[in-house]
Amino acid sequence: MPEASPPAEGGAAVQVTKKGGYVAFESADGEFVYHAKGLFDTSLWRRPVGGGEETEVLPSLTGNAFALVSKGIYFGDPNSDGSTSIRFLSFTTGKVMTVITIKRQGYGLSISPDEKYILYTQVNQGGSNLMLVENFR
Repeated sequence: MPEASPPAEGGAAVQVTKKGGYVAFESADGEFVYHAKGLFDTSLWRRPVGGGEETEVLPSLTGNAFALVSKGIYFGDPNSDGSTSIRFLSFTTGKVMTVITIKRQGYGLSISPDEKYILYTQVNQGGSNLMLVENFR
C-alpha cells in the first residue's frame, strides 16, 4: 500500500487544534502554529507543529488581528476608549511595546516583509439593511 500524501498534495486533512482555532499562521521558523481561539474568544495561542500542548501567548487581540514576523508578533490590542493599539511582542525579551494607537478598531493586520509598513483594516462605519420581499411564492 502506498504512503499517504501530505495534505498539501491532496492527502487527508489533519486536525491541528483540539480546543478551538480561528485565524492561524505558521511561525517563520516553521516550529509553531499561532492561532486565535475563536471569533469571540480572541486570545492568541501557539502549538508546536509536530504536536504537543497549546499555550496561551496573549490574552486578547482586537478582531483576531495579528501578524507573525521572525522576531515577534504584531497585534491589535483593544483599549477601553474604543481605540486600538498596535503592539509588538518580542520573542527575544518577552516584552510588549506599543507601535501606534489608532482611534478605531479593526479586524485585519499585515506587516510588510521589510517590517517598514503596517496594513491595518480600520472600521469606519458599519451597518446593515432590512429588506422586505413581497410575493416571493
